[in-house]
Amino acid sequence: MIDDPLNRLSVLRGEDLPWSKLDEETVRKARRDYERARLLIKRIYAEYSIDGMAKKYGVHRRTMHKALTGETWSHIP
Repeated sequence: MIDDPLNRLSVLRGEDLPWSKLDEETVRKARRDYERARLLIKRIYAEYSIDGMAKKYGVHRRTMHKALTGETWSHIP
């Protein structure tokens, strides 16, 4: 199909399609929720990843990894 700018004006999109289950407001809300969740996950990962935990406790990342996986400090439950 040739990309015709005039054809774009006559093509049904979004909630104008008879089988559409979403509307513009729902998509906007979902996108906002998704972006908030994505940023929250990013912040949580930055704090609770191996690198984040190592930085928080002032040790090398490998030291933290070994401690968290039980490779060292295995006597601690």
